[in-house]
Amino acid sequence: MNGIRMYVTSSTALLPNNVFYSQRSRGPIYCWRYESTGNFWVGARLNPCDYCRENMCLTRWKHLPLELQAKLKEHYVD
Repeated sequence: MNGIRMYVTSSTALLPNNVFYSQRSRGPIYCWRYESTGNFWVGARLNPCDYCRENMCLTRWKHLPLELQAKLKEHYVD
């Protein structure tokens, strides 16, 4: 997945979490949340006013759950 950066909030950077953020190039930022009731990942495009980049830390692709990796591959079609 070229050009996609994945983030977590700095407050949860060292914890296993169910919320990740993605951005491709200079495109919109998406929030990805795990819905435990349905056992699937849901993505939503964020309004630039709804997030603070200073509170985000980059995370590695290999730290993402496999199900989220698959969802991101569907979302970001080359």
